[in-house]
Amino acid sequence: SGSERIMASMCLFSVTIKAKLHFNISFITLAAVEMNFLKAIFFYLSRKTSVVFFVVLIIITIDRGNRWKDWDEKLGPLTSDVQEYYSFLPYHLLDNKDSVLKHNIDLNKRTIGMSIMYSPYFAIGHLEAKITNQKIDGFSEPYQKWIHIGTLIYVFLALLITRRSLLKFFDDTIVTICLIILVFATNLFYYTYSWGEMPHAYLFFLYSIFIYMSINLIRSSNVKNLPWLFLVLGLITLIRPTDILIVLFLMFFEISKPLQLLVRIALLFARLKKVVLAVILFLLPIVAQLIYWKITKGVWYISSYKGESFFFNDAQILNFIFSYKKGWLLYTPIMSLSLIGIAISYKYKKEFFTASFLYIGITIYLLSCWWDWAYGGSFGCRALVQSYALLVFPLAVSINFIWNSAKNLLLRYISRGILVLVILFSIKLNVLQSGQYKYNIIHWDGMTKAAYWFSFGDEQVTQTEMDSLVKLFKRPNHTQLIEGKRDE
Repeated sequence: SGSERIMASMCLFSVTIKAKLHFNISFITLAAVEMNFLKAIFFYLSRKTSVVFFVVLIIITIDRGNRWKDWDEKLGPLTSDVQEYYSFLPYHLLDNKDSVLKHNIDLNKRTIGMSIMYSPYFAIGHLEAKITNQKIDGFSEPYQKWIHIGTLIYVFLALLITRRSLLKFFDDTIVTICLIILVFATNLFYYTYSWGEMPHAYLFFLYSIFIYMSINLIRSSNVKNLPWLFLVLGLITLIRPTDILIVLFLMFFEISKPLQLLVRIALLFARLKKVVLAVILFLLPIVAQLIYWKITKGVWYISSYKGESFFFNDAQILNFIFSYKKGWLLYTPIMSLSLIGIAISYKYKKEFFTASFLYIGITIYLLSCWWDWAYGGSFGCRALVQSYALLVFPLAVSINFIWNSAKNLLLRYISRGILVLVILFSIKLNVLQSGQYKYNIIHWDGMTKAAYWFSFGDEQVTQTEMDSLVKLFKRPNHTQLIEGKRDE
C-alpha cells in the first residue's frame, strides 16, 4: 500500500543517514587518530635526532655508498693488504690454492684476526656463489659484495653502540652532532665506504663494544661480563697488538685519584673465578693464532714483522700529527676539538680526563715511534681511526661546552652558528679530500707541502695539472726508514 511504501522509504532514508553519520564520525575519528600518531612520531623524532641520523645514514649509504668505492673491479676490496688479511679463508676453507694465493699465505705477515671478523660475510657470500652458480673461489662477486656489506654493518653497529654510550652522559642533540662528525668529517668515512675492509672500521666496532661494556661494568660494579669484555680485548690485540692500549679506558675511566685506581683494581679482582675466565678468554684468540702457526709453519711463534721495528728514542710526534704526508690533524682537523675536549674535561667532565689523556698520549707516542710513522698507503692517519670510538667522548665534551656554556642567549646562538660552520667546512673538506685520494690527487704515500696546496680544493684536475702535480710528490725511501732515518 502507499502508506507501507512511505514507511519503507522513511526507514531506508533513516538507515542511510545513520550509515553516513557513522561513516563520517568513523572517518573523523580515524583522521584524529592518524593526526595524533603523526604528532607522536614528530615529537619522538624531535627528541631523538640521533634516530633520524641513522635513517638518513642508511638512505645515503644505499643511494650513494657505491660511489665511494676505491678498488679494482676485478677483485673488489679483496686486494693489497686486505687480501693478506682475508686470504686465510679461501686458502684453508675452499679448494683454492693457486700459486698467487699460496705465495701470499707463505709470506703473509698478518694474523688470522681479520679473517675471523670477515668470516660471517664470507659464509654468506659463499652461499650466494653456490646458489647463483658463480665461482666458488673466495674472490668472485658475491664474496666481494658481502665482505663490503659486512664492513658497513660493523660500522653501523659501532655507531649504534657509541650512541648508547654517549647518551649516558650527553643529550641527544650533542650525540647526534658527534655521530655526524664521526661519519662525515673524519677519515672513518673513507675507511668505511672506500677502503673499509682494512682493519680500522672493524677495530672501531670492537672498541665501541669494549668501551660500552667497560662503562656498564664500572658503573654497576658488577664483573659478571668481565670475561666477555676480555674476549673482545683479546680479539683487538690479535688484530693489532698495539691496540691493547684500549684497556686504559677500563682502568682509568672515572679515575682522578690514585686511591680510586686501587679500588678499581680491587673490583676487577674481587671474583677470582671471573678473573681466571677473563684471562682464558683474552688468550683464546691469541692461542688460536699460535696453534695456527704450529700447524701450518711447524713453530709456535713467527716474528711476522721481521726487520720492522719501533724507534722509541725518535718519536715523530709532530710529523705524525701535522705533516703534509699523513698528519692526523691536517687531514682530519675536526679532531682538534677532541684534544680541546680532553683539556675541558679536566674541569667539567673529570670522568673522561684521565683515560682520554693517557690513552691518546701513549698511543700517539707509540704509533709515531714505528719505523713507518705514516703507515704506508692511507688517507690521512689511518692508524688512529679506531681510536675515534674513545676520542668521541672528549669530542662530545667540547661540543657540549660550545653548544650550551654561554649564558647569554645571543652569545649561545653565535657560538652554535660558528660551530655548525666549522663542522660543515670539515665535512666538505673530508669528503672532497676522500675523493682526491681516490683519484690520486692526494698521493697514497708521497704527499708534500707543495703538492697539497697545488691541488687544495680541486675536485678534478686536468691532465696537464696532473703531470705537474706528479712532479711534486716525493715517495719515501723505505730502506732508510727501516734503518731509522725517519724525518720527513
